Amino acid sequence: PFGLIMTVNGIAAHLKTVPPGESVFGVDYTLAPVLPQGAGRPKVLFLIFDEWDQRLTFEARRAGLELPNLDRLVAESFVATDMLGAARATYLAIPGLFSGRQVKEARTVNGDDARIVWANGDVSESWRSAPNIFDDAREYGHNTSLIVTTIHPYCRLFRRAISDCWVDDTPFDYERHGFINRLDDIVIGTLRHIPYLRGVFGEEIKQYHPVPPVDFLFRYREALATRALDPRWSFLFLHIRMPHLPFIYDLENETYGHLPRDHPLGYWGNLVALHKFIGNLRARFEAAGIWEDMTLVLSSDNGYRGSETHIKRDPENRVPLIAKLGGAPKGYVFRERSNAIRIRATLQGIFAVHAKQTVDLARYFQAVAMFG
Repeated sequence: PFGLIMTVNGIAAHLKTVPPGESVFGVDYTLAPVLPQGAGRPKVLFLIFDEWDQRLTFEARRAGLELPNLDRLVAESFVATDMLGAARATYLAIPGLFSGRQVKEARTVNGDDARIVWANGDVSESWRSAPNIFDDAREYGHNTSLIVTTIHPYCRLFRRAISDCWVDDTPFDYERHGFINRLDDIVIGTLRHIPYLRGVFGEEIKQYHPVPPVDFLFRYREALATRALDPRWSFLFLHIRMPHLPFIYDLENETYGHLPRDHPLGYWGNLVALHKFIGNLRARFEAAGIWEDMTLVLSSDNGYRGSETHIKRDPENRVPLIAKLGGAPKGYVFRERSNAIRIRATLQGIFAVHAKQTVDLARYFQAVAMFG
């Protein structure tokens, strides 16, 4: 029964994501070739932490909660303290972040795409073909690597502009696949995560923690660190479900685990996990000698949207924006109202090396006409 279920699910998933003009027996998922000039360039990392809230993290932080890794990074970075999220829902916010345009409507369609209606229009357009940050990175000679989850279709949508993609724990490195020649990978990939079967079906998958959500957090961290230390990749993008549910850090016992959805300290614990995530990466990048020249841009799709039983949402949906510019460690606080859709313009300025000092980043957020 298990094999039959996996087979049916694999076929169904494949049929839903076959792009127009492709055969169900073989879909071209070839990634962009590596650019020789992209190797060895200073790193640009763009990290999206799901449901990361500006007010709860910095302005209404729980009394006694210490996040020194974040606070240290803030002190040496460009920080926007009054930035609205691109939208209140991920499916609208992410297209806005990638495109630099406000999104009014979005819906998925067969053929592995989404139809987007921009705020200033009424006609839907393909998200796949809309200009985006990955096109920008490639235009400026960067080789791009993505670290994402299976629920986000970035690897399939933007494969012509990216050269490496890690989906949960699996490299997106094949050129063509169909439900026949990929079923073995689907089934075996699942079996390799079952206790006592690790190592039976191919190379053993290392387990970092017995609680699956914590284990995957550490997998994301390792995937990002490994690729950041690889000279081939100069633009890296990560989208991780944190501090979004599930809650995985117990503040009272200072241990990782799986907390109930209604735990009163759940979100605060996840902020600590985020702080530790950043601290671990920084220590490794400093040890490798790449931290000083590395540019790091951190933000979110939207603010906290969970239960208001224990903490209140920000009615304005404000999200953090922290940008550490490589070679410019001096901090700068930008207090004007801004919008996360300006992050694309900011990245373009970074790619073009127009922003040389931290204060230079302010130009990309000043006099923003579109808020949402």
